[in-house]
Amino acid sequence: TIEKEAFKNCKKISISNIPSTCTKIDIGAFYGCEAITSVTANTTNTLYIYGTDKETDIPFGCKNLKNAYFSNVSIRHEQGSWNGTIFNECTSLESITLGSVGHPVEGLQARTFRNCTQKDFTIKIYVKDGVTSLGGPWGATNATIEYYNAATGELVNVIWGTKYSGNKDINWTELPNADKITVIRANAFD
Repeated sequence: TIEKEAFKNCKKISISNIPSTCTKIDIGAFYGCEAITSVTANTTNTLYIYGTDKETDIPFGCKNLKNAYFSNVSIRHEQGSWNGTIFNECTSLESITLGSVGHPVEGLQARTFRNCTQKDFTIKIYVKDGVTSLGGPWGATNATIEYYNAATGELVNVIWGTKYSGNKDINWTELPNADKITVIRANAFD
């Protein structure tokens, strides 16, 4: 367990690997850790990451974080909070993977990617077999979001409205992996 605010505002701390035995990263654990550019958590048990709607309680408020990989993860919110903002203002993110083959993401809360509005940013989310979405990665309005079947590793393409909102003239072939789309969410082009 990495307790609440354990490394909060430690500007020079640089981690790259979360121990495989870690089962919880609590609110504010790495908030303001500007030297963190990459995080890998290849855990054997489910890693629970807690967030709240209070800006300084964000576990990974790391503005220089570029890449993150969480093999076995569940995003949770602190009791009494309605969302689990986890990566607030991680405006350098280039790619993040949540889950892996055999380990679907157990939860994804509102505002998980609050204020992560940079372009050319990819989110990969592994979901249970038969699931076509697990809640939108709110806040990541410019991200390319890819869902994968955690049983097979195959792409399960889901279109979210944020990227295509208002685009009534889009050509079907312009959609990412158009030949593999299984679901287009309600109001995707509204």
